[in-house]
Amino acid sequence: MINLVSSNDRFWRAITYCLKCGIPFVKVWRLKDGDPKLVVPNIYEEIDKAKEQIVEKFQKQETRYKIVWKIIDTR
Repeated sequence: MINLVSSNDRFWRAITYCLKCGIPFVKVWRLKDGDPKLVVPNIYEEIDKAKEQIVEKFQKQETRYKIVWKIIDTR
């Protein structure tokens, strides 16, 4: 485990990718959980904001976030 964490660059790139995609949506989920009266249009607005944050985190390189957007749109 120590070797995996300390010397595997691929591992850390994957972790960074997950965080860049996941953190904006954790904020959306927390917002939803915090306000039971939050209606669907507001949730979609927050999802759009999260998607834009992902675009910025990947410096507008569509190939890096395109897969994540497809998953989001499918769900």
